[in-house]
Amino acid sequence: MTISLGTRAAKRKKHVVLITHSRFWSVGAGLWARTLQTVLHLQKHAHLTVVFCDDVGAEDREKIRAMGVRGVVLGNRTPSEHRRMLCELLATRFTRDPPDAFLVDKTENAYFFPVLPRAALKLVDTHDLISARTQRARSFNAPEWHPLTEEQEAELLDRFDRVICIQDEERKQVARWLGEKKTLLAPHPVRATPIAIGKDVTRIGLIASNWHANADGLRNFIDNVWPRVRRPRLALHVYGGIAASFSDNHERDIHFHGVVREIEECYENLDIAINPVRFGAGLKIKTIESLAHGVPLVTTPHGASGLESLSNRALYMADTAEDFSSALCRLIDNESIRKDFNRVGSAHVREHLNPERCFHGVVDAINAHRRRGDTGFALRFPALSLLSNGFRAAASVWRSHRAP
Repeated sequence: MTISLGTRAAKRKKHVVLITHSRFWSVGAGLWARTLQTVLHLQKHAHLTVVFCDDVGAEDREKIRAMGVRGVVLGNRTPSEHRRMLCELLATRFTRDPPDAFLVDKTENAYFFPVLPRAALKLVDTHDLISARTQRARSFNAPEWHPLTEEQEAELLDRFDRVICIQDEERKQVARWLGEKKTLLAPHPVRATPIAIGKDVTRIGLIASNWHANADGLRNFIDNVWPRVRRPRLALHVYGGIAASFSDNHERDIHFHGVVREIEECYENLDIAINPVRFGAGLKIKTIESLAHGVPLVTTPHGASGLESLSNRALYMADTAEDFSSALCRLIDNESIRKDFNRVGSAHVREHLNPERCFHGVVDAINAHRRRGDTGFALRFPALSLLSNGFRAAASVWRSHRAP
């Protein structure tokens, strides 16, 4: 069953269907923040329909309606059921207003590809490169739920007309696989709202989801860095779903606040931000958000990926517990450096990470597309040995939806 949400947008704009599992109306995860910015921008520049591939509650539904989002909820189903439901939408609800473009939100959702119409532009917002994430996770003996090699990921992404990357090093990698014409760079946009820098530092912290890489980084920080910087009147404050992984915390100077309603509530209460993540891929949204709020930041080289030019100007990069604690102490003890970081970070965001600048390539590609006459489904995947059940299903579903 589908649930209709929101109101119809202007017909003169291109009809774009965004397919996502991301709970973009919520706060506390980088994935959600990225999808939210995509939704908000496409609402301005296109006739947007969001296809949400999970369940929603009554409160969720009200939040989505309040955003004015037109959408369809497919519920928590198997990949094959999701594809069947999308086929039904294409054959019924979308016949009067056939989509000009489909934007698949995250490569993991590429199992929809075999049932996307050939006539439409097909884009995928990768968020990160799975193969890079896989390699990095393995180096820390950490799990990766959708492991792929570079060859497998390149074959998968090549099915799409355009591949969106969140940072330029990953875009260059995809261009080496597929060619420059296939790639689009779309950094994560944020609004610069710098905090006021106080004379004393009493609150260090971060906001993070309960992703295992976040939990690993914070656990490493608490065990190996926090004892080196601990001092009277200084406390560590942690916001977001990551609290679920630290129910064993009994330290009086470490506080877990859980999920909050507004992200500003977190950053306005921090003097210094940390992002101790050690593996993953893509661009770390919490790093960008810290810069946007002008909160001086200490992170790992991995947490600063794509933002290395701001090292020692708006953030410190530290790869060891000793370097991390030294960088934190330097910020704690030097108000002047904190003010400089505040100014440079928010200025960088204001100039380079506004929504129009970040998403203009995506909007241009959508507007330039002319619907092809072929109304069949997209080309099937080549025979690949993909490791995820979802990806294997994506390859096999073609047989039941082959165009004449």
